[in-house]
Amino acid sequence: MLVGIPPFFHKNKHQMFFLIQEANVTFPDPEKHNIYVSPKAQDLINKLLAKKKEKRLGAEKGIEEIL
Repeated sequence: MLVGIPPFFHKNKHQMFFLIQEANVTFPDPEKHNIYVSPKAQDLINKLLAKKKEKRLGAEKGIEEIL
């Protein structure tokens, strides 16, 4: 929602599923794309999209952990 496309979007459905399972989240270059994502927002997104579900933000204490 911050940059206009999902974090693992790809035209090829199989490639997109692979990216969801294996790839790290990347953020646009602020100078090249004129989109700035703050370090705090990047940290939150990375924690919410952790590959191992037990490591995801909210996995232990639910919504309270996220808030």
